[in-house]
Amino acid sequence: MIVKTNFDYPPIPQRDVDWSAWVHGREEDGPYGRGRTERAAVVELAVQMADEADTEGLIACQCKLLDLDIAEAERDGRNGSYIRGLQAARSCINGII
Repeated sequence: MIVKTNFDYPPIPQRDVDWSAWVHGREEDGPYGRGRTERAAVVELAVQMADEADTEGLIACQCKLLDLDIAEAERDGRNGSYIRGLQAARSCINGII
């Protein structure tokens, strides 16, 4: 399972739903997470997955959040061992599925 995100930027003044998140392959059935940031949309989706007791979906959300952490760490120039630690955590979590 893969969690996808999109910057929607709807034509309304409210900025609380600029990002959406969903599980790839479940676009029509949902659920969808929405939020002000990409991370917030994924967290909202994870909460919905937890409420539905969808373990695979919840793990996919956790992997996506770690992907966001890795990308942020690389942009910020964090040291290699920190990034490798995040990558190892993602591999462990992804191995649960």
